[in-house]
Order: sequence, then C-alpha cells, then structure tokens
Amino acid sequence: MPTTELTWNGLVRDDPVKVLHQRGSFRFISVRLDDNGEPLWVTVIGGTAGHSKWRHFYPNMVVPIKKKREKLA
Repeated sequence: MPTTELTWNGLVRDDPVKVLHQRGSFRFISVRLDDNGEPLWVTVIGGTAGHSKWRHFYPNMVVPIKKKREKLA
C-alpha cells in the first residue's frame, strides 16, 4: 500500500526546492512512495507571487536548493 513520507532525498518538510520547467519558489511538503519504496510523486507548495498552491510533480522534476555557505569572519 502506498505511503506518504515527510523526508526524502535529504529534504525535510518546508525545505526550499526548485521545480524544473516551473516559475516561482516552492517548498517541499511530502513524497508518496509505492509498495517498493520508489517515489511516485512529490508534493510541494508554492508558485509565482500571489498564486501559491499545493502541487504534485514527478520526483525527477524536484531538485533541492543548495544552502549558501556562511562567510567566515
């Protein structure tokens, strides 16, 4: 039976992600896994300014945004 996970591929809920071929900013919410543990789709929230909504994308379209390194003083 498919399950929903709140962590996936190093991402945790509310981490910023890039969705390929989509404009706007998005945050990771969850991932839906099949019986074998393979991701079916990724749920994100976001979009262009003023049009934020829940969306589902194939896992190969969702890429983590690398966190910027802090400058040393």
